[in-house]
Amino acid sequence: MNALQESEERFHTMANAIPQLAWISHPDGYIYWYNERWYSYTGTTPEQMDGWGWQSVHDPEVLPKVLEQWKASISTGQMFDMELPLRGTDGIFRPFLTCILSLKDAAGNILQWFGTSTDVTERKKIEEALKEARDSLEEKVKERTRELDKAYNSLKESEKRLAEAQRSAHIGNWIL
Repeated sequence: MNALQESEERFHTMANAIPQLAWISHPDGYIYWYNERWYSYTGTTPEQMDGWGWQSVHDPEVLPKVLEQWKASISTGQMFDMELPLRGTDGIFRPFLTCILSLKDAAGNILQWFGTSTDVTERKKIEEALKEARDSLEEKVKERTRELDKAYNSLKESEKRLAEAQRSAHIGNWIL
């Protein structure tokens, strides 16, 4: 086995060991390799995913934006970074943070693209729980503020009536 093959095998072993879905494409965006996690999550085969087959596991509503951004990255060589839903073997779309970087030669020419998608479902659930807790706390603070304002206004009204009663009593005593 030559050094290049050994290097590729080490890379594939490493890419299969990471928890992210990963893939490699040609400079034109044609994806020719996916890690095992990709196939495990999507329930697809290499034949189904070859080239631009990855589109089949994307949410059809979001796919046009994904394609637009991916094609822009291909034409500019800029990193692709987007949160998008991917369908799992259970048919459920889950949010993934997808990052794709270009690998370039010494002259700056793109040799290939390397991408990963990280499942952010748990992070999204935590963010939603924090938002709900914050909203609930804000509502409690608003309610408590309304109660305190009401109590303050009632106290001010009582002080006003007391002052008027004292003035009346003082005037009454002065007249007598």
